[in-house]
Amino acid sequence: MGTSMKRFGLNLIGCFVLAVGIQLTNLADLATSGAAGLSLTLIELINLPFTVMFFIINLPFFILALWKLGVFYTLHSLLSVTLVTGISAGLQTIPIQDISVYSGSILGGFLVGAGAVVIFLSQSSMGGATILAVYLQQRNAIDPGKVIFGFDLMVASISFLLLGVQNGFLTIVNIFVCSLVISLSKKAIHTSTRQAVRA
Repeated sequence: MGTSMKRFGLNLIGCFVLAVGIQLTNLADLATSGAAGLSLTLIELINLPFTVMFFIINLPFFILALWKLGVFYTLHSLLSVTLVTGISAGLQTIPIQDISVYSGSILGGFLVGAGAVVIFLSQSSMGGATILAVYLQQRNAIDPGKVIFGFDLMVASISFLLLGVQNGFLTIVNIFVCSLVISLSKKAIHTSTRQAVRA
């Protein structure tokens, strides 16, 4: 019971940090890493709330998680996505002035990456590309930061079209910072997720 509560507490901290990173990125009119970044980009094209788009994008990845990574990991990842969605919705109700695009790019990317690492260490994921990254790391020992960065190149390409050259470039900086933070923690992530997948 103590281990479960500790894991949940760690997960909650990671979800909060990641949600703050998403909010800072969004306030700067940028996109960020993973399914969250793709959601922020696509809501510029499709008139849906971030929370709805976030869940839609995550669905195929959760099917992969259930099929290849097991029920435990899938349910914990679903909890993480639900927590981030709820926290993000709460943060959007707080009146915060727009922030500098440079702060949103660097600080937002760092917080999204740091939050994702903490979520990984709680034996969970943020859905989307992070599920694919965990699967490929467990199967082929591929660096999860590189997998996420590859996925995010697609997000960056779309962001250039929708956000303009400057914000598109700063979105890439955001994504790079996020992926770098994750890559620097790849050994700890591998150990933690291997335990979760075996559970």
